[in-house]
Amino acid sequence: MSQCNVAIYMSPNAKRDDVLNVKNGVLRIEIAVKADDENPEKGNYEVIAFFSKLLGISKGSISILQGHAHRMKLIGIEGLDIKQMMDKLKPHMKL
Repeated sequence: MSQCNVAIYMSPNAKRDDVLNVKNGVLRIEIAVKADDENPEKGNYEVIAFFSKLLGISKGSISILQGHAHRMKLIGIEGLDIKQMMDKLKPHMKL
């Protein structure tokens, strides 16, 4: 089964969930969830839900590998390789 790991930079407090671009190998996204230092898992849940919706895969296929309490994260995606993932994200990017 295909799998890819993706470095992302999440900006919380956005007006809506959005994929911005790729800069220096990092996928930049905006998430419409208020930053909460006491409960960083809330933002992680939103990141997983956002990617699940965009990529058309289950939430269980996406995991946060590193950066649970940080804006810079490494996520793992099962069922897609990096090319398949980028092909699905490109139409949503603000280039």
